[in-house]
Amino acid sequence: MNPRGMHLSPDAPGNSGGPVLPEGLPPPPRDDVSRSASVTFRPIPGRDEVPDSLDPANQSLMDALRITFRLVQLAMVVLLGLFLLSGFQSVKENEKGIRLVFGEVDRADLPPGFQFSWPYPVGELIKVDQGTKDLRLDKAFWMFLKDANEASKPLDQLPKRARLNPSNDGALLTADGNLAHTRWQVRYRRTDATKFARNLVDEDEANIVASAVQRGVVQAVARVKIDELLKQTDRDDSSVAILAREVAQRTLDRIESGIVIEQLRMTDRTPPMYVLDKFNALQSAAQQAGKKREEAATEARQTLNQAAGAAVKELLEAIGEYELAVDQKNEAKKTEVLARIDTILEGRSGVDAAGLPASQSAGDVSSSPKVSGDVSRIIAEARQYRSEIVSRRQREAETFAAKLQQFRSNPLVMVHNEWSAGLRAFMSRDTTQMLINPPGTGQLELVLNSDPDVVKELDRARRRSENKAAEERRREEQKKEQFRTSKGLQAKD
Repeated sequence: MNPRGMHLSPDAPGNSGGPVLPEGLPPPPRDDVSRSASVTFRPIPGRDEVPDSLDPANQSLMDALRITFRLVQLAMVVLLGLFLLSGFQSVKENEKGIRLVFGEVDRADLPPGFQFSWPYPVGELIKVDQGTKDLRLDKAFWMFLKDANEASKPLDQLPKRARLNPSNDGALLTADGNLAHTRWQVRYRRTDATKFARNLVDEDEANIVASAVQRGVVQAVARVKIDELLKQTDRDDSSVAILAREVAQRTLDRIESGIVIEQLRMTDRTPPMYVLDKFNALQSAAQQAGKKREEAATEARQTLNQAAGAAVKELLEAIGEYELAVDQKNEAKKTEVLARIDTILEGRSGVDAAGLPASQSAGDVSSSPKVSGDVSRIIAEARQYRSEIVSRRQREAETFAAKLQQFRSNPLVMVHNEWSAGLRAFMSRDTTQMLINPPGTGQLELVLNSDPDVVKELDRARRRSENKAAEERRREEQKKEQFRTSKGLQAKD
């Protein structure tokens, strides 16, 4: 069907298959070289106009297309609004937001709350969690364990394999060429959100941190011996953990990860299981030796403190100098050191080169530490004994002088008085018994036997004497206890 009732006919007459034009239209210009027409238009009888029955259908189609176009426009506007609204996102309290526009950082320190960013692909809002994260390294440097049941067993119940398989068993090499197994716990935090978002992704974060920590652990353990490693505690301030954390942190800083390791702890450490019993025996022997040394040192400090108190150190130094002077046969030095020892023992101030007390010399005034303990007690007893002897001898000298003067004035009276005094002293003894003879007795025969009453009295006197001696010994022990310190305490200079 062709408009205006025309149709094409390739075999129309006079056109040679060319187009047939309606009547009244001028023919088109022809070229010098013409070809025959391929199509001929001719009217169809009775079909000069288009039927009016197709106009409502076209109108309905046009209305449907118009409504569909309006709906598409509305959907596009809604989608555009949703696209813009998708740029509003919430940043949590422990997060830091980074706004990107066409891949470049527009702002890197967005605070918590609702923040706007152009949606992808125009922009993007990256949220970086800045809370602490924990990571455990339980297999990298630990022996191979078959299952969780075996992993829950204590060390002394694990299988003692004589060989290690490098493909399964993890181990560390110490400075003295020994092998050791360790397990670690890492706590880290993202402090620089921009560096973390630019250089790391969440999927690789744990592997990168673990690799950096493993690098630090290998270097740290390689600098200590096996004995030092086994003595390390699980605290963060141990030397191996500090060194390993420093190396791991330098590695993370070198790649600008924005991650800071807050804590690195060695939770377990052990030699290879095959030699664990021998290491335990060696450590037990070392602990016992250390305990004995500590007990000996404590006892030595207690003994020295009990002997001289705070002046022990100075006394020992002076005694050492005196023994050296004796070996060198240096009389002048011996005299000087002995004078210093006497000064310390007596608790007086030091003496200068001229032999005067330091308080009287022009130099600095120095006082010796106060002597206490057995030395102080012995010196005090010696001083008291000296005072008692001097007083006793003075009283005896005064008594002798008085009796000598009395004897010179009246010798007979002096002798009778001394005889009476001696007789009274003899008769006042508990062991002296008096017998009265009847008057007129010419011969007296005595059968001497121990008087039961006297024996009992003597026994009571003996017990009183023993009790008194025991009481004196208890007092002496109490005096000694005043200068003793409890076990484990140390005397300070």
